[in-house]
Amino acid sequence: MKILLDPGHGGRDPGAVGLALPKSTSDTKPLERLQEKDVTLAVAQRAAAALREHGYTVLLTRETDVDVPLYARTGMALSEQVDAFISIHANAGGGTGCEVWYQEGDDSSRALAAALEKGMCEMNLVPNRGLKVGSSTTRTNWYTFSQLSNDVLLELAFLDHESDALQLQQHPDRFAQGIVKAIRAHFPLDTNAHAQCAVEKQQLIAQRDAMLQQMYGELMSDRTDLAYAIRIANGARLPDDLGGMTRDDRLRELNEKWAGKI
Repeated sequence: MKILLDPGHGGRDPGAVGLALPKSTSDTKPLERLQEKDVTLAVAQRAAAALREHGYTVLLTRETDVDVPLYARTGMALSEQVDAFISIHANAGGGTGCEVWYQEGDDSSRALAAALEKGMCEMNLVPNRGLKVGSSTTRTNWYTFSQLSNDVLLELAFLDHESDALQLQQHPDRFAQGIVKAIRAHFPLDTNAHAQCAVEKQQLIAQRDAMLQQMYGELMSDRTDLAYAIRIANGARLPDDLGGMTRDDRLRELNEKWAGKI
């Protein structure tokens, strides 16, 4: 199961700019206004980390505060053939609460939006503004809505509403938890299969490490000089007389054997 999380805005595009809040009651630094790009990235990063722990493959359209064009975001979703595309945003302009947008006429989009609505509501952070339908008629056919299935746009809360803004500032982990709960409920993984996969991966790693140890042991045994053996272990280039194969050839053979397995 491959999920793409899309933290809205970034870089030169701050998105919505909200209230200026202190980071803590003892903070004496000048107040800075909450910016949508920071809020969305904080929530997306936390959700991604938690989902990966549960066995999901999670991609982010951006990992840091950088510009990412809209076409590149949807392009990544299409090129990676993700199973779900969730764009994360924050609102402004007067209002309060969370809302989830889905693509008109797309049942998969609506079903995922409903799951996200439920997951966010269970966090009891902000009021529920419900599901919203995106369409070209109302000019709400957001960039998220492309040729993909399971594509939604999540508006976490309002940056210019005091209680919403405080929740966004103080509890990005809980907003992320709402996303995680929704995905786990809507796209449950076979936990037994995931556990077996983890075991098999560890076995492959152990085999690889054993082979590496054997290879270095063979290389070092060809020289009695301890200093030279240490150089070998630390990556020194070797002549062609070691077991009929150069060190580079051995490493290449090893990489080819294990490529794509781990």
